Amino acid sequence: MSQSRQLAAIMFTDIVGYTALMELDEQRAFQLLDENREIQRPLIEKFNGKWLKEMGDGILASFTSVSDAVYCAGAIQNACENNPTLFVRIGIHEGEVVFKDGDVFGSGVNIASRLESISKVGGILISEPVYRNIKNKKGIVTEFLREEILKNVDEPIKIYQVKVDEDKSDEKDPTRLEHSAKLQGTKVMMVGALIIILLLVGYIGYQNISKEPRTSTQTVAEAEFEKSIAVLPFVNMSNDPEQQYFSDGIMEAILNDLTKIRELKVISRTSVMQYRNTQKTIPQIAEELGVTYLLEGGVQSIDGKVRIHAQLINARQDAHMWSDNYDRELIDIFELQSEIAQKIASELNTVLSINEINEIQARGTTNPEAYKLYLRGRYFWYQRTGDAIRKSID
Repeated sequence: MSQSRQLAAIMFTDIVGYTALMELDEQRAFQLLDENREIQRPLIEKFNGKWLKEMGDGILASFTSVSDAVYCAGAIQNACENNPTLFVRIGIHEGEVVFKDGDVFGSGVNIASRLESISKVGGILISEPVYRNIKNKKGIVTEFLREEILKNVDEPIKIYQVKVDEDKSDEKDPTRLEHSAKLQGTKVMMVGALIIILLLVGYIGYQNISKEPRTSTQTVAEAEFEKSIAVLPFVNMSNDPEQQYFSDGIMEAILNDLTKIRELKVISRTSVMQYRNTQKTIPQIAEELGVTYLLEGGVQSIDGKVRIHAQLINARQDAHMWSDNYDRELIDIFELQSEIAQKIASELNTVLSINEINEIQARGTTNPEAYKLYLRGRYFWYQRTGDAIRKSID
């Protein structure tokens, strides 16, 4: 079995809302998969990349050059603009990976995948190693977004959004320029059609005139918009303020469980923590975060028992969808967190796969005391001060 270790730029792409579309119109979903391949495969080859594998509606590719990877991502997104039903998210990271028997392994693959999952529709997110290599490249515009701890990644990652100028990326392939004039008329028409579709979808959503099941004519962009959620900081309902670490930890655990559901767009912990004790209204918060749903809650832990209150809110309508109280033994906390995440998925009409259920139910420990220590350590670690870091280590 051949195996090699090398530095590579890893690109991960994913079709937005594909799972929802598969539920609505399986034939159209398979057709969209073919259209995605027809766009990406030749572009990956054009920019000297290597098509590694498909994972459902996701595509994994590697490049020896970081700039080739970014230019390729830009070309893919520009090409997708000509298809009003194909919306793609892309993540790119550069790191040391292991190539083995035509496949690739390593943290670089994981980081690229995580970046893709938090990208906006039609967007490209890159890590700092990629940014350092392309920040002065012609036709590439970057914007620093935030530093974030990605799932299953130990260190925080600096995340940048990137936009590639179509004309500059086309300079790598002069033959494409010959066709650009012919494509302009079609592109304008398609973009116009997309705008009309999105305006119509927004109007229908605002009026809320129909409660009927979705039809295949609804765009995947609408499905993405509707199944978006932010988990706000949980309230510490204990009399002891030092128990704040526990409510923060439970909130983060539920948030992380929700991120394992591919059909949901889940806002990161970093973005939601600014709303602790905020005076802003639910609709204001949802508007700022760009989500449809908000989860609020509170936690109380005392004498080996835990009480969790959770409520799901349709923020666009400022209406409660579901609310419940849970009283359990601390030893049942892992099962309870999974139950809440799956309840939310059910309320949002999201069908979970077996793999998603297994991921949500998987835990690193079954020892509740070890878990409390872990949550307390993370609470101090997030404070990022010297004294807090020492407490975190202890």
